[in-house]
Amino acid sequence: MFNLSSCSKDDDQVEIIEGPASSAQNESLRMAKSFMEETYANFRKEGTSQFMADAIPIREELMAKKAVSYSKSGGEEIPLSDIFLIYEGAINSIHTLPVDSTSEIESYTSTFTVDVFEEEGQYFITVDEYNEFYADILTNINQVVNVSANEYLAVADLNLTSLTPNQASVQVNLIKGISTLATPVPSYPTPGGPIYGAQLAGWCNVPNTQGVDAAVIAQGHVNGLSLAATTNCPVGTIRMPIIAGSWDANTTNQSALIPIIGQSTQNILGSYYWKSHANTCVGDAVSWINEAEWTTLLNKASVIAFDPQAISYYNSQIPASSLFVANIQSRSGQPNYPDPHTNINFYHSGIYTYGIIICQ
Repeated sequence: MFNLSSCSKDDDQVEIIEGPASSAQNESLRMAKSFMEETYANFRKEGTSQFMADAIPIREELMAKKAVSYSKSGGEEIPLSDIFLIYEGAINSIHTLPVDSTSEIESYTSTFTVDVFEEEGQYFITVDEYNEFYADILTNINQVVNVSANEYLAVADLNLTSLTPNQASVQVNLIKGISTLATPVPSYPTPGGPIYGAQLAGWCNVPNTQGVDAAVIAQGHVNGLSLAATTNCPVGTIRMPIIAGSWDANTTNQSALIPIIGQSTQNILGSYYWKSHANTCVGDAVSWINEAEWTTLLNKASVIAFDPQAISYYNSQIPASSLFVANIQSRSGQPNYPDPHTNINFYHSGIYTYGIIICQ
C-alpha cells in the first residue's frame, strides 16, 4: 500500500496516457478529476461552519486514539470525499505548524492505494481501511520529518489521482520546514551583498558560508507573505488549514499548467526565474546596484507566487484561497518551463501550494 519518493507532486492535472490499457487508465483519471470537482462544489455549498462542525470531532478522536471508530454520520462507512477535506484538515490541524519564513522548505510525495466501494453513485471507504491509511500517513510523516533536527511539517496535501469502482489512488504531498540552515538567512527583504544564485553555495567570495543561495532568499521573501506564516490563530482556538492544491513550475507536463496559471503566464515563466550558464552571483558590493538586483529578483518571485489567475483558480475550489507556502529551489540543467535562453546550467523553479486557514 505504501510507497514514498522524494519527487514533487503535480496537482490538479489530468495527463492523458497513450498505449496499452490507456482507455481504462484515462477513465480512472477523468473519474478522479470529476470526483474532486464535485467534492469542492459540495464544500462551497455547505460552507466552513459545517466543515468545522464535521472536522473537529474527527480531529479530537484522531488526537486521542490515532484512529477513528466511526464516520461523521456515526456509521462504519466514510464518504471518500471526506478524506480530501475533513480528514485532510484534521491531519493538518494536528500535525502541521505555522511556517517560519527563514526555514528551508522541502517537498516529498508518496502514493497510497485504498480499497473503496460504490453505492448509488457515491464512493466510500471503510473505517478500518481509513485507519490503516492514516497509520501509513503517520509513518510517512515520521520518515520525512526529523523533529530532533529542527524539522517540522508545514503541509499535508491529499489528492485523488485515479478512481475505479473498487480502488482509489491517493497522492500525499508533505511539505516540511527546516528551521536551522547551515548559514543563517540574511535579513529580508534584501541581503547586504552578493550571494550565489544556486547550489546553496553561500555568499560570493566569502568562504565557509554554504547553505544559502538566491533561491533561499526568494523563498523566504515569498513565504514571509504567505498564509502559513502570517495567519496566527488566537490562543485557545483550533487552527484548521484546508489545502486547495498546488502547481509545479518545472513539471514535465507544462500544458497542464495552462488551466491554473493561464497560457500567457506559462509562456513567460522563464522570464521571471533566475537562470545562468554559470553559478553567478545575485547582488553587488555597490549598495544601489545590490538593492536593485535583489528587488528585481524578489518582485519577480512574488509575481509568480501570487499570480492572480492561480489564486482565482484555487478560489474556485476553496473560496478565499491564497498562497499557503512556496518551495523555491535552485536546480542544475535546463528547465522544463519555456525559456528563450539557451545554454542554461543553473536555474530557479518553484512549487506553490494554496489554501485557507480557519481559526475556531
